[in-house]
Formats: sequence, C-alpha cells, structure tokens
Amino acid sequence: MPVYLCNKTDQAMRDIEIGTVGLTIKLSMSTPDATGKTPLATTRTSLAIEQLAPNTAVLIDRYDPMLDADFITSYDVAFIDRKAQRQRRRCMIGPGGPSVPFYRVC
Repeated sequence: MPVYLCNKTDQAMRDIEIGTVGLTIKLSMSTPDATGKTPLATTRTSLAIEQLAPNTAVLIDRYDPMLDADFITSYDVAFIDRKAQRQRRRCMIGPGGPSVPFYRVC
C-alpha cells in the first residue's frame, strides 16, 4: 500500500524532511520491564526532498499490512511553507493499518 506526501496547495513546499519510525508492544526483542512488555521500535528512516510542486504528490513509503499491522507507524514531516516559515506535522497509522484512505495533516 503506497504512502504519499501530497501538496494540495498552490505553492511549492521546500526543504522537506520526512522521518518514519514504527513502534509496537506486541513484539519484543529484549528483556521485559516490570509490566512484562518491552516496546520494539523499528530503525528510524529519513528522506529529504528539495521541493514538492503545487498540487502534486510523492511516494514516501510503502505500508505492508502483513508486516506493519502490529506497529504504530509515525511520519514526521518538516518543510518550508509559502511564507518562508518552517512547519512541522505528524501523522500516524495505527495498529491494523489505516482506517481511511487519506489522512489530512493541517
């Protein structure tokens, strides 16, 4: 399942940085704590995009329901907006996968 970053504005987004990480308590790779659970996190990945043109999208990840459904996957996006201000946004796909086809991050 493709994951896209969409620019639905009439101005380009610049200097885009995207960070992705997955977290779960259903799997464990180390010694459990007092509750008996140890969260497992995937390796953080990052992607840099110089510019995203108005009304376009770019593929940033592939969500695999067979592998990723146990995780909360977080997408952290930072970019320069049309007023030359740095913006930061976060979107998460919960365990079991997305419940809707699109997430809007305002």
